[in-house]
Amino acid sequence: MKSLIILIIISFYNLNSFAVEPLLIKGGNDSKILINIKKVTSNDLSSFSTSYKIKRRIKKQLEDTNLFEIKNLSPRESNKKQILLKKLSYAFFNNSPVYSELTVSLDSMPGNMISANVTLYDLFSTKNIIETNITFSKELWHQGAAQISDLIYKYYTGLEGYINTRIAFISERGSLFSRNKKVAVMDLYGDNVKYITYGDDLVLTPRLSPDAKNIIYISYKSGLPAIYKLNLASNLTEKLFNIDRMVYAPRFSHDSKKIVLVVSYEGNSEIAIYDLEQKHLRRLTNNYAIDTSPSFSPGGNKIIFSSDRSGAQNLYLMNIDGSNLQQINLGNGNFATPNWSPDGKYIAFTKIYQGNFYIGILNMNNFAVKILTKSYKDESPSWAPNSKFIIFNRKKASNKNIEKGTSKLYMINLNGEIIKAIDTPYDASEADWVKIPTGL
Repeated sequence: MKSLIILIIISFYNLNSFAVEPLLIKGGNDSKILINIKKVTSNDLSSFSTSYKIKRRIKKQLEDTNLFEIKNLSPRESNKKQILLKKLSYAFFNNSPVYSELTVSLDSMPGNMISANVTLYDLFSTKNIIETNITFSKELWHQGAAQISDLIYKYYTGLEGYINTRIAFISERGSLFSRNKKVAVMDLYGDNVKYITYGDDLVLTPRLSPDAKNIIYISYKSGLPAIYKLNLASNLTEKLFNIDRMVYAPRFSHDSKKIVLVVSYEGNSEIAIYDLEQKHLRRLTNNYAIDTSPSFSPGGNKIIFSSDRSGAQNLYLMNIDGSNLQQINLGNGNFATPNWSPDGKYIAFTKIYQGNFYIGILNMNNFAVKILTKSYKDESPSWAPNSKFIIFNRKKASNKNIEKGTSKLYMINLNGEIIKAIDTPYDASEADWVKIPTGL
């Protein structure tokens, strides 16, 4: 007999109650931060080409943030600029443009490693505002550049950087009715691409563990969908559990120790939790509806998911033991793929209404809803580790003969402004996003 569940309908404010997401910049000025990449040099010839690549990459990454403007000044121009800044400061009561100079010195180390001394010098205060040393593999020079860019971003915004990050996604090739799909992993700027599967079987929903050590995905290699876990360091793959049931839509908890997923029981799609350490599967929901796309809260004590139990597809909240079920009323349309931000403040979702797909966010503090995008098919929002950006995939209407450009990944901020298109080798969908720990 089905258990009785009381649904609490939560009403939300309209779009206009959701304010523009502010980004506070150290320096208190609305203008872009001016940075002169003074020099990125190497003390030996073996790292000379690496220094050039790092300089170019830092320039692009900082410009992509829309917070920085890169200037290249000669020593004489730099000195003149410093004098001008002091005059501006006195005239405008310390509201002068923020201007700094970046210097990076590379030293080769044993084991094909590079040590980078990083200094960011503020021209107004005449002080070094960043002085640090980072070490990285020469082969992974792009991660070294990303770490430097993140240091600068964090200094001026107070936020953890998002540049030295990694995404998993489905790489897609071929025409509409013969699409070859592989699970792929790469760094945010397209480096270090690795294919986890070979395209022999249908694969879906790759998810990286927040500690960046493992990836899980759905594969149909045995006929039925099953969850596989790959250790990214050892490349060892394991099937998580052997049950004669349909499983799909897995997602890690924020401590990487559990997976919330959908399991078919008696033909019904139900939410369940799998404990990776205890290897125990526990069912949470029990009804005749389709429950899908679950996501943990950062604290691990709540789950949000999508269900059609009310007739339309809506979002629901519940405790981790399945109790205290609450329906979230987001208005007209169907709502899917909810994803809780790492800081716990927002839930991203896909809205389907009148033939269009939208990416939206729900503010968990004041329950305001904001729609960020609208197109033929926008879906699968994934959060940046710092909770300030979202990657989603946008699909275009296409005929069966088009093989490329039908599905791309885009990065947006919380105001819905597209920051950049994500460069992938082929078409891409279903992205997931994590921070790269230092040393990986």
